[in-house]
Amino acid sequence: MMRRLISFAAVAVLTVTACSGGASAPPTTSAAPIQGASPVVTAIPTASVEASMVTPVAETVAMSVIDTAGSDEFFVKIPAGWIAIRARDIADEASFGAWRAAHPEVPQDQATAVTGTMSSSGVSLFAFDAENTVGGFTPNLNITWTDAPASNVEPWLVTQAAKLTKDYGLASPLKYQAWTPAGKGTVGGFIGAFQLSMNDIALAGSQMIVPMPDGRAAVLTFTCRKEQTDHFGPIVETLFSSLSARS
Repeated sequence: MMRRLISFAAVAVLTVTACSGGASAPPTTSAAPIQGASPVVTAIPTASVEASMVTPVAETVAMSVIDTAGSDEFFVKIPAGWIAIRARDIADEASFGAWRAAHPEVPQDQATAVTGTMSSSGVSLFAFDAENTVGGFTPNLNITWTDAPASNVEPWLVTQAAKLTKDYGLASPLKYQAWTPAGKGTVGGFIGAFQLSMNDIALAGSQMIVPMPDGRAAVLTFTCRKEQTDHFGPIVETLFSSLSARS
């Protein structure tokens, strides 16, 4: 039986502005599956909430994340039960065909919608926890890239946080804090938590910005329903702690 990965959704866009000073796109909503630039937060109104969720498992899969407009690369460990698709999976018809064959549970229209977003928005990776979909909303992670200062990144982060808070009406001011995970070879960055309401849906999530020495930065954004925060908190912390320069 095919699972509706993400049904028709209203989309809010949280865009990190490049350090060159270009303006980020304004908040938008659209009655289409996963459209617009990313980081992407998707929400579907629902009057019901599942009583329980699937217990998180320890198994993970290491996946490479490549800058679609540069040369940077790192690895992230995604929970084994999540559905993931990378830019390389849609690089050509053969690659996408192989991914479709490996994920028959994803309906064709949903797969096409995701690939359209990835192609137009520079998304390096989408990952979804379809097992914990609630009322049509699927907890998800997306990874994009942006230009960023090669050094002294903190003032830029403060500016980004203030702009995102204002533009998207976040429930409280977004603040990035330095994150240095334990473990040999791990990659750190800056993490901020956010909450927002969209179409009467309370959402929560975390965004991690990983500056690179060459003036680029990876942006990892995870979003779930607010009531799922306690469930996903440890999972996201483990995920953000898994970044490394090698698999």
